[in-house]
Amino acid sequence: MGCLGSKADAPTAKTKADDQKDGQGSTGSHEASEGYPREGGQHVLDVPDEVSSQPSPAGEVIDIPDLELLPVAKEVQAHLDRSEEMLAKQTAAHEKAEAKLSEARLIATEEEVKLLLDVVQESKQSLPPKEVQADRYDLSDPLALARFLQDADIRLVRAKYLVELVLAQQPLPRRQEAESLEFTSGGITQSALVTHEEVQEWATGSRKAIMCSISHAWETREHPDPCRYQLEHIASHTALFDLAFEADVWVFYDYTSLFQYARDPHSHEERSFRKAMANMHLMYCHEYNLTFRIESLTPEDTWNAMKENEKECVPVWDQESKTVKALPLKSLVENRNLYLERGWCMAEVEWSSLRRVNAQHQRIDKPKAGECTDKSEKDQNLNGKIPMTPGRFKAAMEKSKFTHRSDAPAVIELQEKIYFEKVTVCEELILEGLPRTEVAALAATCQTSRM
Repeated sequence: MGCLGSKADAPTAKTKADDQKDGQGSTGSHEASEGYPREGGQHVLDVPDEVSSQPSPAGEVIDIPDLELLPVAKEVQAHLDRSEEMLAKQTAAHEKAEAKLSEARLIATEEEVKLLLDVVQESKQSLPPKEVQADRYDLSDPLALARFLQDADIRLVRAKYLVELVLAQQPLPRRQEAESLEFTSGGITQSALVTHEEVQEWATGSRKAIMCSISHAWETREHPDPCRYQLEHIASHTALFDLAFEADVWVFYDYTSLFQYARDPHSHEERSFRKAMANMHLMYCHEYNLTFRIESLTPEDTWNAMKENEKECVPVWDQESKTVKALPLKSLVENRNLYLERGWCMAEVEWSSLRRVNAQHQRIDKPKAGECTDKSEKDQNLNGKIPMTPGRFKAAMEKSKFTHRSDAPAVIELQEKIYFEKVTVCEELILEGLPRTEVAALAATCQTSRM
């Protein structure tokens, strides 16, 4: 697949497989509480080269600090051992349950069985829905991505609709309200959300489109972007793709793509949300979509100005009135934790870094003056990322912030699963824009790949 997007001002590195070597929530982007969840044709787009990167001066040596590589081979074996142990336990539990069921069938009368079934059915209705387990979707098949979007009833947003919102100075709507919204662009009236039929046409190669997922922070519990700061970045960046390619641009933004609070526990909306959250990694590591991340929060002056202006309100779900209600910013529960301190944001960065072409993962906001960073001044414009090994990711997650700390184990387990699924079969990487800190991480990652 061709690399989508502009090339960073840095040399491109390409590693190939040795022929002799053997070798798939609430959040940061989805991190609101359970009460307020965060909620034929090859698909190849060739991007014309822009400005060629300047070669490094002859003889220049980049100092990479000595590091102790993690025992990746042992980590892989441990992962396999844990999988076998879990399978054995599940098999034993299944056999035990079958034995008890057989015994019950022998001794229970017809009336007792009927009574038992009535009790079970009654308890099912009173209990909250079970956690949905992640399904297996091919991370390199566009048809699999389309099937997931339909299975979980996830709706993408038309990038042109985002432009209309910016012009109208309106914030992004919830999924529930967005379903019935339309807009007119170029004399053509369209729905704000992309239909599943359109996505299927894209997957089969009969429609051209670019899919992108937005990784961002939720700046309040009720709405992720009340000041429209993220919206303006997304609209501006996707407009560049709209101009550069003869293709639609479709955006995954959790607040508008997933059903939000409040959802009936036994409704389609709840099932859709849980299905989506159980497989959220697909939206950030599938080979046929992009990730645009926004690390900065709304600037303090903009935030404070809107906070003081009670006339400028944000439509959000109001629990007291049980309706969507326009409320001033000061009435919302704010969350000003930094992007890179949030557990779900960190997970999205890692999933997005597991693609074969790292330019499919881009930061689209400019670092602010004085922003804390571990990059040198020379590396400030280099935003390429290399995924952490599971061990390093687990250690990093222990310091991260979750609305629900109980989310952390599931995120760690999912990252490990996807890491080994992607990295151990990778035979080629196309890398660009790597700062020096990421070059060191590349060394550890290469130990588990087939490059």
